[in-house]
Amino acid sequence: FISFLVRYVIAIGGEEYPIFHDSAEIYDSKSGSWTTTSPMISRRGSYPAAGVIGRKVYVAGGCSDGDCYLDSVECFDMDTGAWSEVSSMSEKRAHFSGVVLEDKKRFVVTGGYRFENDHVRLSSCESFDPDTNSWSKLPNMSASRESHSTVLYRGNVIVLGGTLFGSSLASCEQFN
Repeated sequence: FISFLVRYVIAIGGEEYPIFHDSAEIYDSKSGSWTTTSPMISRRGSYPAAGVIGRKVYVAGGCSDGDCYLDSVECFDMDTGAWSEVSSMSEKRAHFSGVVLEDKKRFVVTGGYRFENDHVRLSSCESFDPDTNSWSKLPNMSASRESHSTVLYRGNVIVLGGTLFGSSLASCEQFN
């Protein structure tokens, strides 16, 4: 689920392994009702990251049918109800997280993992700028993390917990 503005929540994708979903539904807190909207371009599960900038929802990475570990990103426009593809991340990622920065102009994704003959845990981070439709590399985290949380607190990106090789991480990192 993703909060959208103050009034809406959008539920996207998901999985009932080995089936991934492309569905999208919007909850309107004013009317108290759910509405099915157009499906995503790709079926996505395995914890894709999502962020809201303006009236657009950006959904990145995750896994899909036959192509686990995606680098693709798509955008849902609340005004048109349509999905479109935007620039892909520099790395395929699943079980990662993201956050929109305070300036509401950039979407940051952190960590996760991908598969290349074996699972590769990621410490990398990158930032999406919708004005230029481009991704920029950010400094790596000090530890690789998957299934973690990323939040914005007082203008700083805080990455919390997660796991590494099945062990829980009790640490956090801060970026500003």
